[in-house]
Amino acid sequence: SYLATQLATLLAAGGKRVGILDLDVQSPGIHLMFGLNGQDMPFTLNDFIGGHCGLKDIAYNVTESLRKAVPGEVWLIPASTQPGQIAQLISRGYDADQLQEIFSRLTAELRLDKLIIDTHPGINEEALLAINNAHHLLIVLRPDTLDYEGTGLLVQVARKLNSSNAMLVANQAPPEGMDALKKQLEGTFETPVAAIIPYDGQVAAYDGVGAFVLEQPEHAVTRAITGILKPLTT
Repeated sequence: SYLATQLATLLAAGGKRVGILDLDVQSPGIHLMFGLNGQDMPFTLNDFIGGHCGLKDIAYNVTESLRKAVPGEVWLIPASTQPGQIAQLISRGYDADQLQEIFSRLTAELRLDKLIIDTHPGINEEALLAINNAHHLLIVLRPDTLDYEGTGLLVQVARKLNSSNAMLVANQAPPEGMDALKKQLEGTFETPVAAIIPYDGQVAAYDGVGAFVLEQPEHAVTRAITGILKPLTT
């Protein structure tokens, strides 16, 4: 989720209109990174799926929360934080075609240059739908053995779904040996590594979603995330 917000921020700084769809319907949280709470979001993705509002009712312009002026815009499409709505959506489910229609309509009606979809960790129905529709797939992992098994499974699933643009992003990596880690990951998973993002306590403690990448453009973390933009915009 943090990576999604940072990428959206950098894209908006480059003049793009970017949407972020929170498809982690089990435990949504991207809205918090933009300083929003439940009262700030009268309608969410859950309401639209349930037929209670229009599509534009669930899109919120959060550009001002970046705290620095950018030529582009960031639009957030949040999922509900209400336990009842979460349980209802999980138990009732939804039509896959409806979700695909949401992707297309959001892009068209908000005139988006990019739509970033953030899913729940691991393999679930939302992740499979996102993988099947994505032009680019970023598989985020931590460089430890606990994450390796799940990453390998996700890479295999992506291949079976013919996702030819899958890339790995290693997050919170030790600053030492990053080149060796890149080679190790690419050799293990036979998948290109888009970025190795080093761990830095300064980043973890920073207040504000867009402030860090905008105010610290030369920081190693910002440079690593910026490196992901090229394959995403080609």
